[in-house]
Amino acid sequence: MTNASAKLRDQITVAVQRTVKRSDIPADYPAVGPIAEAVIKEVGPDILNATNNEPWFTSRVTLGAVASIVGGAYGLLLDFLDGTLPTTDSLAAQVVVIGGAALTLYGRWAARRPLGNAQ
Repeated sequence: MTNASAKLRDQITVAVQRTVKRSDIPADYPAVGPIAEAVIKEVGPDILNATNNEPWFTSRVTLGAVASIVGGAYGLLLDFLDGTLPTTDSLAAQVVVIGGAALTLYGRWAARRPLGNAQ
């Protein structure tokens, strides 16, 4: 469990506890655990994804960028292993793929909120 998901779990549990304690809500305090778990299971993944806090291995952006880096590096490696220097256009294409994927990873990991949420 990531730090963000543990924090989210705690926040949801505290919110459910406060809600159950209210006199205008007909709920028993022993129900807090099951209610909190149900809420976490239902909305937790959506909240983590919406806040860019999901684990790296579940991020489609990260996985796509890693695949691009591996593919670009493989192509570059093949160019050097055949005993000749790569052509300028081949080298440029592979460097752009690797650089673009690296920039994508940086942007994904540095982002603290999704696009469109400039607050």
